[in-house]
Amino acid sequence: MPLPSSPDSPHITVVVDAARRLIRVARTSIPLTGEADVDAMVRRARAELDRAGRRSNVLLIDLRVALLSDETNYAAAMRKLRAEITRGFARSAFLVTTSVGRIQVGRFLREEHIDAPVFADEAEALRSLGVTR
Repeated sequence: MPLPSSPDSPHITVVVDAARRLIRVARTSIPLTGEADVDAMVRRARAELDRAGRRSNVLLIDLRVALLSDETNYAAAMRKLRAEITRGFARSAFLVTTSVGRIQVGRFLREEHIDAPVFADEAEALRSLGVTR
């Protein structure tokens, strides 16, 4: 069931695919204007992921349209978001577009001790999660 971006957090969407036991959290292309935007994303992610069930699903975090500069400009706040999004999932994976994005997100995850691979190919990411089409 798609849960589009909302007025309180237009920077993130959450889609629950119950049949595949997959939750997709996607950042939108709307630029962040401050840490309050990240705080809103944390609240939205917490509510939606808790409602969907973290332990019974796998997680794909799709950053392909997100601005990588937001990850750097709001680094401390984004650490909270990554920790909240990945909390409680047995398996998660990140999806990016570029090699630079893969390197940058991989570095963030290593520094934050988040055990999740980073992919530029969605099919590979889904396979790593054990999800079939």
